[in-house]
Amino acid sequence: MDNLITVKNLKILLPIAGVGHLIVLHLDKVTIISDSVFWILFFIPTFLCTIYLIKNLELIKSDTYQIIKGIKLQLLKVLMCIVVFIFSTLISGWVLSLFILGINYLTKSSSHEEFEFEVIETYETRPDSNRFNKRTATGITFTDGHIIDHLILNEDYEYYAPEDGTIIINCNKGFFGYYVIQDVIY
Repeated sequence: MDNLITVKNLKILLPIAGVGHLIVLHLDKVTIISDSVFWILFFIPTFLCTIYLIKNLELIKSDTYQIIKGIKLQLLKVLMCIVVFIFSTLISGWVLSLFILGINYLTKSSSHEEFEFEVIETYETRPDSNRFNKRTATGITFTDGHIIDHLILNEDYEYYAPEDGTIIINCNKGFFGYYVIQDVIY
């Protein structure tokens, strides 16, 4: 367990991280959760992994860099810490989000509840990040007074702007109390 970062481990971790990120993106779309809570869940493992890697790779110690001295040494240390932070985001940022949102999704209740949310904003967007795709979808920003969330209504949901500025969403309550969207009712 001395050296966790090897080429063999990276070949295993990178595909797992990619799949984990995709699952978390889907779970974030179907779960009504505050953006700040989502980002906190995302960055806690990132910071822990960054601290672990900086400590074990000895990136802050000056004797790690034998040839470089002075201001170049300080800039290289900062650059290496930034690279490790980006690497940690790619490798471990999804872990806690996947755990919390996944368990919430898998243990959702079977009873449906209808909630009325106030629509703050509607906008046109592309459902995926492909800029060559001409297809657009309607995005809405809604709130229940406490949580502000976004929902992209693509093929799964059709959206017609209601007269009173509200939207009714059919949800199931998950284990951690976050609601999982089943259907959008207008």
